[in-house]
Amino acid sequence: MTVVSLLIGFVGPFTIDAIERTERKSETLQFKSLLKKAGYDAYIRQIELIVTLTGSSITVASPNNETRLYQHTFEHLNFPAQSLYINSNGFISPDNVDLQSGEKQVKVELGEAVNGVHEVSNEEP
Repeated sequence: MTVVSLLIGFVGPFTIDAIERTERKSETLQFKSLLKKAGYDAYIRQIELIVTLTGSSITVASPNNETRLYQHTFEHLNFPAQSLYINSNGFISPDNVDLQSGEKQVKVELGEAVNGVHEVSNEEP
């Protein structure tokens, strides 16, 4: 019995850290998915949208803030105050976002994941 408790004492913190890492990755994917959805909404409605990132929340609204499409608060992600703009074709600019995931500062590139833009090389294979 003491051997089991000793093993749990050693392994427990690593397990908790792994779970939190997985939750942070999941929220980052959810964040990208929300931005992609906002791009689709802008394209379908043929309107421009503003995405406001503050603290742990994201708000998607029309430019004059008369129509708020949705708002979401994250548990593991934090954002410095920044705004993203989505044109009526569904493209988001700027194409990167700064965020804090746990203790790490991360710059998320939105080009391929959200805008569907792929970098093309002129080099031959």
